Amino acid sequence: MGRCPSPRPLPRPDTLTVGEEVGRATAGTGVFLPAGVPHAFRNMGQGPARHLALATTPWLTAMLAALDATQRDGYAALVARYDTTLLGEG
Repeated sequence: MGRCPSPRPLPRPDTLTVGEEVGRATAGTGVFLPAGVPHAFRNMGQGPARHLALATTPWLTAMLAALDATQRDGYAALVARYDTTLLGEG
């Protein structure tokens, strides 16, 4: 579990289970879940809870890993190999 920017703080910690690991999810908690890993999010408070989940395909995961290892001036050529277009300054 790591930290991510959060637009609003959570009023309380929630329980997050990833595989065998159990942790507390507070504002800004980020988690990477490889495919097939059991996981759960438990609201520990009285009111509603929010979380954001993003899923990627294997080709997107590969493209993001390749981008991480590529110099900025090579981004456009790299994403073109994945039939993707960069918008803005890239």
